[in-house]
Amino acid sequence: MLNIVRAATRRAGLLQLCGLIVLFGLTACGGTKTDRSEIARPDPLWGQFLESHTTGVISRRSNIRVVFATDVASADRVGQDASASFTIEPRVDGAVAFASPRELVFTPRRELAPGTTYRISIKPTGLIGVPTTLRPFEFAVDVKRPEFDVSLGGLTNDPEQERSMRVAGVLMTSDVEAREKVEQLLTATYRGRTLPIDWTHTSDGQRHEFVLRGLARAEEEQVLRVSWNGTPIGAANEGQTELSVPALDRFIITQVAAREENGQRYIGVYFSDALDRTQDFKGFVRLSEGNPSTRVDGNVLRVYSDRATEGPLTLTIERGIRNRFGRTLEATASYPVVFSSTKPQVKF
Repeated sequence: MLNIVRAATRRAGLLQLCGLIVLFGLTACGGTKTDRSEIARPDPLWGQFLESHTTGVISRRSNIRVVFATDVASADRVGQDASASFTIEPRVDGAVAFASPRELVFTPRRELAPGTTYRISIKPTGLIGVPTTLRPFEFAVDVKRPEFDVSLGGLTNDPEQERSMRVAGVLMTSDVEAREKVEQLLTATYRGRTLPIDWTHTSDGQRHEFVLRGLARAEEEQVLRVSWNGTPIGAANEGQTELSVPALDRFIITQVAAREENGQRYIGVYFSDALDRTQDFKGFVRLSEGNPSTRVDGNVLRVYSDRATEGPLTLTIERGIRNRFGRTLEATASYPVVFSSTKPQVKF
């Protein structure tokens, strides 16, 4: 992330640069801490030369950039070594070069250390127009700690296997992680065997979608156990969750959850079997506020409201709803549902 430090006057430059020092002191996030007193107070004259620089919490694969307000390198120095103007502590092996007459870039040869705070010094040496008597300008960056979050969806019918179910989920990492390491974070067991996991990794390296298939229903209720351990990526996270897979002869609701898809909110009602699409759901589905409309998606009944969906609602599902085999839901039940005011996000 680049932070703007442009200053129109010497006084403004001093205020902005001092403000950055306070910011750096507050954003340290584990690992090697940089005490606020370790960052030298900037000379206000730097406000005339600095435009922006990398700041805040960064990926361990990030480069560090410094952009100047004026040309500080001649055109023939673009792409050339600029190490005389740049230092980083703790020391990192890498290359420093002018990306343009106004930009200096440090490219680490190895990943930065997770959870570490680095102190960078920009020296006037070799910078055109910058007085050599200026003290180095110092700032800090913090490298993300490895963390991740696991979320599971509801049980759905497996279209590839009759009378079997599957469950999809998402594993979000705080930083870019190698696919092979991410796939070691999660294990799933069902009926005494370890399940294969189908993975789909997005290009940003932080969102990792997975599907657990082949949850064959049996004469009695079975338990799916999903466990995670962060050791492969150096994260401290570990945990386990369980989902009950209903018995073959039971037609029940397995989960009710607030969902959002393509900006549209709905309540997902997950049944143990695919529903009879020909039935009329009017009168079988009620909301505490608004009039519901429904859509069948296999074993999932999507319930939409004609009012703004925000805050708590109560959903009532009446007995009598049929599955595709003609079996009916035996009991009426009500479920509290809460829609948050903002779209849920994973924060690390």
